[in-house]
Amino acid sequence: MAGARAGTAVRALVTHSPQSGTLPAALRAGATVAAPLGLLVALERTDLALYAAFGAFTAVYGRRPDGSADPRVQLRLAVVLVAAVATGVAVSLSGAGAWLAVVVTAAWAALAAHLSDRQGWRPPGPLFCVFAVGACSAVPVGGAVSGAVDVAVAAVAAVGTALGTAAFALALTAASGPLVRRLARRRASSDSSTSTRTGTGPAAPGPAARPVTPAAPGAHATSAARSTLTARPALRRRVQVVRCAAAVAVAGALGVATTSEHPYWAAVAAVAPLTALTLSSQLVRAAHRVLGTLAGLGVAAVLLSLPLPTVAVVAVAAVLQVLAELLVVRHYGAAMLVITPLALLMGQLAHPVPVPALLADRGVETLLGVAVGVVVVLLTRPRRPAHVGAGG
Repeated sequence: MAGARAGTAVRALVTHSPQSGTLPAALRAGATVAAPLGLLVALERTDLALYAAFGAFTAVYGRRPDGSADPRVQLRLAVVLVAAVATGVAVSLSGAGAWLAVVVTAAWAALAAHLSDRQGWRPPGPLFCVFAVGACSAVPVGGAVSGAVDVAVAAVAAVGTALGTAAFALALTAASGPLVRRLARRRASSDSSTSTRTGTGPAAPGPAARPVTPAAPGAHATSAARSTLTARPALRRRVQVVRCAAAVAVAGALGVATTSEHPYWAAVAAVAPLTALTLSSQLVRAAHRVLGTLAGLGVAAVLLSLPLPTVAVVAVAAVLQVLAELLVVRHYGAAMLVITPLALLMGQLAHPVPVPALLADRGVETLLGVAVGVVVVLLTRPRRPAHVGAGG
């Protein structure tokens, strides 16, 4: 019996989720990173790269099966993400320190968890909002500027960068949508013609065609999974809000207590498992987060050791973003191999720090945060068989 359970656990760790329409979405995400960062490099304002990255998250939402994206969904999320950046900037400017950042980030985790469940975000959960608020709270706005006017200008530049990048993502979605849909129809017509000529007929729906639980916080749920998210019973929705806030607060507080330069990484790691729908998928996601991050630190160490010019760093970041979007809907652990170096490269581009300390912080905060997330998952799991759609 124990051997069978161990085999099931191993299979869960290596199982991938086939998805359709991921290439156009991945290319959009890559372009949304490359173009704004390229502009910042040209303007010699790479200190704003962090804010551009959070605006670029707009591009990962609202993906449709044909590879296009819903601009209305992206518009809603753009507003939320820019508001999260603005909140983080305000906390940073307040000078109140890391403890206020923990409280505000936890409040945002609760708000984003509620909105995600009510609106059926794809990818689900508050992870990107937690990341945006936490990171922007921890970074001094404008570096060493002083004086009310200079600080105000720096704050406007930071929030404006996020807003501009989000607007670019929306424009790219609108511009590429007709072409992506046309190509999808052409592929479908070609596949249908091929099936007719060979006499095979339409393929019977198999496991790859069935709706699947999103494989990652960055994953895009199918329409069926979205229905499950929005159908979560009221009690479980409230539990989800509370436990997201609690996980972020506890992990963030522990991160601050360890005197880490990046306590928000613990908060992000803590909330990552909570975005899955069932206890088993939450535990698998936690394992993926740890194993993928630790392996990704090796990739990051190699990339950060290379004397890459700034333009090359931007190009590498864009490629990593494309790979992340292609992988994250299939296998979260594999995606972390590229998400980890991507996050560290972007951070170094904006605010360079010693690489050994950076790598150590990422590893320690991830382990700390995932441990908190798993404890919260276990403490708040359903105590009786859940109704259909009540995954926790």
